[in-house]
Amino acid sequence: MSNKDKEPRLFSKEKADAHVAKLDDKANLSARLESIAQAANVLDDLSNFTTVTKNLKEIKKATPSKIPGLNTADGIFDIGSGIIQIAQATNAKRNKQSKALIGAATTFFGAQQILIGESLTAAVLTGVVTGTAAIGLSVTAGLSFAAGMWAATAKACHDAHKAEQKMDMAYLTHDRLIKYQNLAEKINNLNDKISSETIPKKKVKLAQKRNSLLASQKVLLNQATAITKVEYSKQRAFDNKYKVDGKSTIKYLNDIVEQDVTKIKPSQQEQLLVNHLQEKQTNKFGDSLLSAAELSIGAVGLTLLAFAPICQPLVIPGLMLTGASACAGLYHLTKNLVVNKASEKIALRAEQKNIVKNFDNSLLEQEGIPRFKNEKSLSTIDRIKLYYAYKNSGVKNSQQFFKELNQKPRGKVSKEINGSFNQIAKNNILYREFNLPLNSNIDEVLSKKDQAKTVSQYASKHHGLLKTAAHTAVGFFQSTEKEKTADTTLKPTPGFKR
Repeated sequence: MSNKDKEPRLFSKEKADAHVAKLDDKANLSARLESIAQAANVLDDLSNFTTVTKNLKEIKKATPSKIPGLNTADGIFDIGSGIIQIAQATNAKRNKQSKALIGAATTFFGAQQILIGESLTAAVLTGVVTGTAAIGLSVTAGLSFAAGMWAATAKACHDAHKAEQKMDMAYLTHDRLIKYQNLAEKINNLNDKISSETIPKKKVKLAQKRNSLLASQKVLLNQATAITKVEYSKQRAFDNKYKVDGKSTIKYLNDIVEQDVTKIKPSQQEQLLVNHLQEKQTNKFGDSLLSAAELSIGAVGLTLLAFAPICQPLVIPGLMLTGASACAGLYHLTKNLVVNKASEKIALRAEQKNIVKNFDNSLLEQEGIPRFKNEKSLSTIDRIKLYYAYKNSGVKNSQQFFKELNQKPRGKVSKEINGSFNQIAKNNILYREFNLPLNSNIDEVLSKKDQAKTVSQYASKHHGLLKTAAHTAVGFFQSTEKEKTADTTLKPTPGFKR
């Protein structure tokens, strides 16, 4: 059999996936659906927490003056982040000590920011301490805040170093396979627990967790396979210095897929995936360096301001540097929380319009999508939304689906219908960006976090606010009125009728 015939397709089920166990027979349909929805990279499970922490750092940079409670809140998040980092370090296969050290340092600086910085500042402001002692305490309190900023700078430099390492495709492949191996151990442990568990509900939860890990594992394997094919097609052999379980990276990968990946020509989809991974690491490297520079400027400014009580001339340069860091923080905060979100909303609206425009309306009748709700006629776009909500539900019979829909609370139905349509729009963008066939599964290529980032980057590139200023100014009120009309018809009150 030729290598071409034996090629493990990136987006289909092959021998490379044979070791992946299926859902437990007793895990019902809802467990299957939920496991798919949870198929994010387990290493990024705490991304929401870290996003809040990152935004809090940006707010701090954007506010040179002290806001009561802000440093305390930041300190609490630092403590939480540090504890999480220490917990993750215990399960890490590489760099355990450095990861644990970073976690311990983050926890320490968060604690001292609260205990030393805030308490000493309060003591001075309330007059508990006066005179020379007050000056000394003011300097100490200021340095405690500056220390937190210096710690954040060091963390940004560490992130830049890791991103620079992963710009080397051989190292990135090794990184993916190490994570793959770590997940394999966790999956085996879960399988043992599932086998010994006798309570059905607990068994289903364990199966859901296991399948989330399996999905993440598949993403890692597909990425490692794609990178290897692309690199070797360009005559760039990997250095054997990287080992996984005592084997070279290539040997370990070939043993999993049971063939020599280096001799298989990559597909166009795999090339696009590798391009995305390279661009991702390059962007992370640049963003981390920029963040380190901005944080260091703020840290120097805070340090100068800390010594200002004993050296008045330091006030002006301290304020200038802190102000520069504040402007940078305000810019990133506005971009992340306002501009990017607005661009993504515009992009999804445009994509949804294309979906409606190209939709085959005959499918609505074939699938039994209702035309009336509470004696009111449903618009075509509302029926299309219902169609996708039905298809994404996993329910085989449309009558059963709408019967269940009529029994759900108002808010839940509206969220389910509009959420399904938004997800279809996002999937269309992802499939187009990676040139994926319609029968492929994007969850086998990218983690949920990477999918969200890709959609956001696409929106910023093609539907940025500057590019769509006219659309934003002229069409906003019209689109808002249309959405209000759509939301009114989709208020989840019982009564869907054909």
